[in-house]
Amino acid sequence: MHRYAIASLLLAAQGCSCEADLRKKHCEYEVVALSARAGTTTVDFGRVPVRSRKTTTVEITNTGSSVLDRMEVQWRQGTGEILKAQFESLPIIAEPIVSGETRAIEITYHPIIAVAAGGQAHRGSVRVSHPDFADDVRCPDPVDIALVGRSFEPPPPPIDAGVTDGPAGFDTGDTGFHDAGRPDYGPPIRLDGGFPLFTDGHFKAAYAGQQARAKGAAIQLDDGRLVLVGGINRDGVADNTIEVFDPASGTPTWHGPMAVGRIYPALALLADGRVMISGGLDNAIADRARSSASAEIFNPDDGTISAAGELGIGRYGHTMSRAGATIVVLGGLVRTPPDAPGADPTEVPAVAVEIYSPGTNTWDSPGIITAPRWFHTATELAAEQVLLLGGMSPDGIRQDGEVFSGAVVVPLQVGLYVPRLGHSATRIDTDGQTEVMIIGGHDGENVHRLVSWLTPTVVPGQASIEQGIELTEARYGHSTVALDDGTILVMGGVSTVFDYRVGPQAARQDAERFVGVLSQWLPLANRMTSRRYHGFAGVMPDGAFIVGGSSMVGRATAHTNAERFLRATARFSSYGLLGPRHAKAASGDDMTFFGGIDLHTGRVTDRVRSLRTGFSDLALMRTGRADAAAVLLQGDDDSYLIIGGRDEQGQPLHSVEIWTADEGGELTGSLHIARSDHAAYLLDNGKVLVAGGLIGQADPTDTLEVYDPFTRSWTMVDRRMNVGRYRPSLAALPGGLVLLHGGTDPQRGAMPVDLFNPVDNSLASPDQHLPTARRHHGHAAIQVGNIHNVLFAGGEIWRGDGEGGGYRAAADADLYIVSSGVFAQIPLSQTRRGPAVVPLGQGMVLIAGGNRETGGLPGLPLEALNSAEILNLDDLQTNMMEAQLTMPRAFPTAVAVGEGVDRNGYVAGGIVYDGTSADRQEIITPLTGIEYSAEGPPPTR
Repeated sequence: MHRYAIASLLLAAQGCSCEADLRKKHCEYEVVALSARAGTTTVDFGRVPVRSRKTTTVEITNTGSSVLDRMEVQWRQGTGEILKAQFESLPIIAEPIVSGETRAIEITYHPIIAVAAGGQAHRGSVRVSHPDFADDVRCPDPVDIALVGRSFEPPPPPIDAGVTDGPAGFDTGDTGFHDAGRPDYGPPIRLDGGFPLFTDGHFKAAYAGQQARAKGAAIQLDDGRLVLVGGINRDGVADNTIEVFDPASGTPTWHGPMAVGRIYPALALLADGRVMISGGLDNAIADRARSSASAEIFNPDDGTISAAGELGIGRYGHTMSRAGATIVVLGGLVRTPPDAPGADPTEVPAVAVEIYSPGTNTWDSPGIITAPRWFHTATELAAEQVLLLGGMSPDGIRQDGEVFSGAVVVPLQVGLYVPRLGHSATRIDTDGQTEVMIIGGHDGENVHRLVSWLTPTVVPGQASIEQGIELTEARYGHSTVALDDGTILVMGGVSTVFDYRVGPQAARQDAERFVGVLSQWLPLANRMTSRRYHGFAGVMPDGAFIVGGSSMVGRATAHTNAERFLRATARFSSYGLLGPRHAKAASGDDMTFFGGIDLHTGRVTDRVRSLRTGFSDLALMRTGRADAAAVLLQGDDDSYLIIGGRDEQGQPLHSVEIWTADEGGELTGSLHIARSDHAAYLLDNGKVLVAGGLIGQADPTDTLEVYDPFTRSWTMVDRRMNVGRYRPSLAALPGGLVLLHGGTDPQRGAMPVDLFNPVDNSLASPDQHLPTARRHHGHAAIQVGNIHNVLFAGGEIWRGDGEGGGYRAAADADLYIVSSGVFAQIPLSQTRRGPAVVPLGQGMVLIAGGNRETGGLPGLPLEALNSAEILNLDDLQTNMMEAQLTMPRAFPTAVAVGEGVDRNGYVAGGIVYDGTSADRQEIITPLTGIEYSAEGPPPTR
């Protein structure tokens, strides 16, 4: 199902008045939007098909005594050209507005490209203003109007209208694909290169949670799978999907849609294995959110979702628990949006107990009430009792508990030592004795290390409590699981109570486990891949796993990352790629990844993984390396040459090794120049070319070396490149030539390319050169029929033209046409620094991810992109895909394996920028997992 954020036009409409001095009353005006909703200042363009128009009217009334003859309507400074193009030219107020006159102007939304699904929109601001007449006749402050529009590609006409479903040459045969999570858009288009692409665009994820979600809910099934529901996704909207994550394989399946998006819903496991879902907020925008009374049942066996009546009152922040044959709903808040502009939403505690009977599919409210509490914990006990602990109340954070038992709710006779919110309460059964381990939480000011053991009795409300061994680190919003060996694992959370004056705070990346036989907490040596705040956790036979959650507290920065904790090694291991800065090499339908930065330790690693084995560990390299290069050598023994790189201290390496899956790494001849961040390529004669890279910490080199696998020695190339190149592009051309480009400082204007000839190890520069010097770009060699091309897309360019100057993300691509030596410049639909470029076949190229400057201004935090576009080399045009990547990915890895119709392409890894921490350090989270536009998973064995 398409997911769109509510598009709106926010009008900062205000009557403007000057000072009391009558001379300053000459200049007054008022701006009013006629299309404003009754009682609000919000104008909604609604959904507008691409190439259609929708207009809103704004009135400017001269309420002063002077003639307004220089009224202006202009775009706010910094508005991007792509955004401006989605709106027709702003109106020009040519005629003066006399006193008392009202002038109507029109602003038209006329989108020419579709925004991505899932809440994306075209957003910008225009400013209505008039310059001051004189020092003593000042006009009011300008009025800013925020324009927000959402556009979409209309569905194709029916077949009988004489229009085909896709461009000529596309195979639109039915592949049998069906996804319960989306409407049936029809069969996918399979491009000639074997990369299936849906007509509406469709990205799927593997080896990671599929939908990033924060403030959702999860429950583990008896077979070990985890069901994740709702939450706020990366697009900032209430998600209406359900995901089933299989920790054994690390793969998700996606289902939906639910009746409504749900933030803070509640889940319960029915006796037959189905999942009851209830309540939640239906909107991520506070002033529009309503607590839902909707209830649904999800069947994980067939992916179906069925209605289960409605609660008596809509609520969120509540809990659902199984009590015998029934489901009991306890606590929460009832929220109603405001009924007038400027008013606050109405929120009241939900104190009525509601009970669901699966046999009759009905809800009942038996007249039982609880103390007001929400965001509490609920623990199922023996004798069909449910224990409620802590949470919020109108008077603050609660320090007490209650027990639901049959027809009554009984106050807990012991207190919790401290008020607790964001704590965990885990049931532990040992030798017939039930205890509840209460861990962490906060009281509004202080975050707790406190651990308590509560021992209930058969008498409801009667229990004993004692303090346990404290955590090594205070935390709340953490995940807690009890492992099969009796140890307790606590993962993530945050150690600082959110303070809006400080801003979003970084969550923790660490974990600790309580070992009962030692009676102590043991911190883990390695960390989790992404920061975990309210992650979704479960247990496995050999340990535990955790999916999603947020990297920040104070803002919903949801992640898809999934990882497992292996009990035998007491270490975390991610589902998906190793960390960034790895080397990669393709072989047939597989790609192997060498070294990089380990996500769990932050250190350079010697680990090796491959796509085909689902990223399980292979034989180790001899040396840990980051920023190395790798090539598959000629022959049948699957030998890879791993070249140079950077060590743990950040120093470039001379060392080189040959790696095989059976033997691991074996050192071979050393480079003449220690280098990292270089490019390598297997030449037709079996030798290996190495070009550029960094020597020292940050000095690009213009040197080349050639490796002879027969003598295991390196030879320096006499001729040097035009310029030192850092992570240069390297592409093979017909006749064995190798094209080298980019990778240096664009400020130096290094636009020429280099051509290497392996016949005599010579180097030449073509007469033509690139129109733009760029680095951090994506590139790929693309063949269309007999025409060979090399594409350089996006990247970073230097713009030294005053305001807006500096290093900027590029909004174009250069296409090198090999036969003519000519470069063609192609505009992209989105500025992209560090995108992934994947050839799709049939002259189509996928350009995905990357980053851009926030707001299009330099110096502000970077924004990772989850958008993707398709470049058609037939007309040199790009079109934005309506579908998005499952995560924003800056500097992702492009993976293309296989040949011809068996070719597959993926977008993998990358990083995402998650704001700043309390000490103003930018938080960069490496990502795991891969994704692809296909009807099936990547190859595994």
